[in-house]
Amino acid sequence: MPGYPLRSLCHKSKINRVIQVNHRLGKLKVEEKEKLLSEEGLMHRSQGPQDVEDTLGNLKKTKKIRAVS
Repeated sequence: MPGYPLRSLCHKSKINRVIQVNHRLGKLKVEEKEKLLSEEGLMHRSQGPQDVEDTLGNLKKTKKIRAVS
């Protein structure tokens, strides 16, 4: 905005900036959030940590890795 008295406090750029908004991305984010918060999404998210722990436990057992105290 030319003539904006506080412009220098907002940014130091000498030229005007262009901000582009991807509206499709916003829509996709909303859809994915709805999926995550659905009953099925919550079930899958709660199962994830157990799957990871099982996998890490199997790797430790196979490689005979023990905690050093």
